[in-house]
Amino acid sequence: MYAGGDDIEKLAWYSANSNRVTHPVGEKEPNGLGLFDMSGNVWEWCQDSFSQNAYNEHAEANPVYLDNKTDYRVLRGGSYMRDARSCRTTYRFNCQYSTSILIRHLGLRLVCSER
Repeated sequence: MYAGGDDIEKLAWYSANSNRVTHPVGEKEPNGLGLFDMSGNVWEWCQDSFSQNAYNEHAEANPVYLDNKTDYRVLRGGSYMRDARSCRTTYRFNCQYSTSILIRHLGLRLVCSER
């Protein structure tokens, strides 16, 4: 249900256990790939454009949907300010924030690969 299992208390900071503040990465258990905080703590601002119909418009199970006509982006993972439902791996939320502002409950994940 959540990234790493079904027990949200072991995996995520959310409204019921966070005291409404962010927490350092790694204080909860990682998911199966060893990644921490994939559920809860801060929303992950994704590259995908938000569309209610994204899954209907693509044959892939998890499409990357890019639409230059909208500024809405997909948020995933929930946050320390939201309920357990928003932390579920299947939950997608939309936002329209400027890239020039700072928001405490919104972040992004940088990925690098070693070769």
